[in-house]
Amino acid sequence: MLDSLPAGWTIATVGDLGEVRLGRQRSPQNETGSYMTPYLRVANVYDGFIDFSDVLEMNFTPREQEVYGVRNGDILVNEGQSRELVGRCAKYVGESGIYCFQNTLIRYRCSDLLDADFAYHMFSCWLRHGLFADVARQTTSIAHLGADRFAAMPMVFPPIREQREIVDVLRCTDEAIGASRRTVEKAELSRQALVSRLLTAGLSASGFREEYRGSSRLPLGWQRISIGDFAQVRRGASPRPIDDPAWFSDSGPGWVRIRDVTASGKYLRSTAQRLSPAGVARSVKVYPGQVIMSIAATVGEVIEVDMEACIHDGFVVIVPDLKVMSPDYLAMLLKFHQSDFVGRGQAGTQVNINGDIVKSVAVAVPPVSEQAAIVELVNSWDAQVERAEASLKKLERVKRSLADDLLGGRTLVGANRHTRS
Repeated sequence: MLDSLPAGWTIATVGDLGEVRLGRQRSPQNETGSYMTPYLRVANVYDGFIDFSDVLEMNFTPREQEVYGVRNGDILVNEGQSRELVGRCAKYVGESGIYCFQNTLIRYRCSDLLDADFAYHMFSCWLRHGLFADVARQTTSIAHLGADRFAAMPMVFPPIREQREIVDVLRCTDEAIGASRRTVEKAELSRQALVSRLLTAGLSASGFREEYRGSSRLPLGWQRISIGDFAQVRRGASPRPIDDPAWFSDSGPGWVRIRDVTASGKYLRSTAQRLSPAGVARSVKVYPGQVIMSIAATVGEVIEVDMEACIHDGFVVIVPDLKVMSPDYLAMLLKFHQSDFVGRGQAGTQVNINGDIVKSVAVAVPPVSEQAAIVELVNSWDAQVERAEASLKKLERVKRSLADDLLGGRTLVGANRHTRS
């Protein structure tokens, strides 16, 4: 908070600056009726956008539609969520009177003193800094913002004209971020197309040969081999009971969990947990340069290990014969075949595969020299994607910092940019 506010800025509560209303609760008697109306719920509202692909219906009478209807410009705020996401919000842009909303959301309708886009940016800033989490109440796994607590939150704001000037500045940064995000998406799609072509057609157009079985084709000089015929596949192991602190320590080899893999890039270089010597003795060690893949629940997540670590029984380590395949090419190939592994999953409460299934998958294998050339080409494309992603992240950081300064009155816009009270 500033020691003194810029000229024209003031403080009021959210409730003083607009209408706060909690949505209507679901009930069995409203599951059918003469006035079935699409309604929005917490699953539809993300930070900055509304997902209309999964909208449910509930009976709202004409009078209830007036009370709980969503108008163009309304801001929908997550009332009940995990603590870090409570307060997530988006502005509704569209035809008024089409949707109503459930009590997992709060509808905020700005008065003439507050621009809706300014309010959205302010709420988004509060979410990022944990202000909603600070006022939320949590008695179960769900935290609740509460309409009254939300309405009582203080907001620092400038005159409406300056609000709109701030929104215009942030809109420009959003447009730059959008353009950068499209560049990243285009680069990623191009990379996927490149990998698909290289792993099926190879580097050269020297021709194909028909395979003996089936109608598929292989580039000349390639062969189709089951993974088990050129690689050792070993499943991990888990110390039991898994929550025993005796298995863990602050040092020692990393203990690989699926979230470590999905949070990493091409290489696994850190884990959230590490094992004690007793935990290591009951697990399976993996080493830098080896490739691991998940086989339980989230099947087919692949990463190259770049640290000393251990895997539990939800992973396998796949060690190829280097005369047949390099680890870099193996990792790329396994990722390409992820859908094949998922499709072979054994039915149950979650999709699982085992080492024998992994061994049985047949893949197209080029000569090692061509593998190296393919990896080099894909790595060069990866570098382009990484540069595009770095540029996007930089813009997002700039936008966050700029939003904090503009919304807090530390940086002024327009005619007031040189004025402070």
